Amino acid sequence: NVETYGEIEILGVNHTNYDYGSTADDYRNTQVRVIYGLGWDLLDDVRANITFLNEDSYWGESMTTTGGQKSESVNSYLDSIQVAEANIAMEDVFWSWSTKIGRQFYGDEHSFVIYYGPTHGAEFNDSASTGPLPRVTTYLDAARFDYEGMNTIATVLYGKSAELHKDNDVTSDVSFLGIEGQYMPTEEWTFKAHVYDRRTGAAFTYTDVSTTAKHVGIYGLMAAYEGNNWMLDAEYDANYGGKKIFANKLKGQLFDFNAAYTWEASTSVWTPRLEYLNIRGGDSDHLSKQYITFNTQAIRRGMIFGNSLLKTPTTHFEMWNVGLDAKFDKAEDFRFGLDYFTFEDTNVASNEKIGTEWDLMAYYDYSENVTFNAGAAQMNWKSSYASVSATDNNKSHKLQAGVNVRW
Repeated sequence: NVETYGEIEILGVNHTNYDYGSTADDYRNTQVRVIYGLGWDLLDDVRANITFLNEDSYWGESMTTTGGQKSESVNSYLDSIQVAEANIAMEDVFWSWSTKIGRQFYGDEHSFVIYYGPTHGAEFNDSASTGPLPRVTTYLDAARFDYEGMNTIATVLYGKSAELHKDNDVTSDVSFLGIEGQYMPTEEWTFKAHVYDRRTGAAFTYTDVSTTAKHVGIYGLMAAYEGNNWMLDAEYDANYGGKKIFANKLKGQLFDFNAAYTWEASTSVWTPRLEYLNIRGGDSDHLSKQYITFNTQAIRRGMIFGNSLLKTPTTHFEMWNVGLDAKFDKAEDFRFGLDYFTFEDTNVASNEKIGTEWDLMAYYDYSENVTFNAGAAQMNWKSSYASVSATDNNKSHKLQAGVNVRW
């Protein structure tokens, strides 16, 4: 009883002035990522899963000096394949709890709290020095336990993302403990609560809280409503941390609000959207602390700003996003999206505008598991932004096209 699963993603990008103020600011490439997994029954009640990953491939990478393509050896290709997941899964281990134990992906790619896994629809390069921010696939060695009742869902997680010395809890060892709960009193309403604690062997150092606090945690609440053509959700997250668990030396906070309304016309469907995101430290000047996320792909918004070396500030940041999605009966396999972003550094001392961005995306669903995409974006950097020079080019452009195949 062997099943296969996975995906192939091919993405080509053409980007100019991707990092405002950078000297090496243009690039174009086509990247390929392959994820291939196998799942099979070890026993009647135990299932094994293993997922292989290759994401270090670019078109034209194996070129000869005369410009012709040369073949790649099987050994060379095999050397680039990683084991991204290797775990066992069991249903109804006790009562209605199931479990997955071993190396695994975890969380939601767009989470403000925690995520280990691949990214989609954006460059997955592995070096921030030669391109946009790195987006390499990550994983977590963990044991997770999941409960699903009539109107409640719960998850308990314990895992490790770093174990450098098995018999000594050294500074670089990193472990996670997390609890999530979800309650759905009606079909329209969903309420969630979560807390995650990251523990290292380090002693707490106030000046570098993101890496050297012994405990760094996130707790938060989320409420969502979906009904009568409306989709609404609001989420609040906050950090804690210090020498001991639940210490309050870290006070970064995040608030996010989303609203969308779906309007069905006679030959089309329109969905206007609004998002407001505010991230800041806990002190009055917003500078001495930061919001720390366990999402290994970071918190990103915008095709350009989300990939820029000027990554989303997590100390004092505000974003507005107004968007519009559209579908048409005469092109039922196509979807379109238009987004406008404003980004602002909300440090009370300077309150600087970072810039604005326009994104246009089109999707073609060739089948249920195959989607083509194409997009264009323009970022208008504000010359007043302190991190850049006013004499630099203040516009960035990006084109991208790709395909994703899932099975």
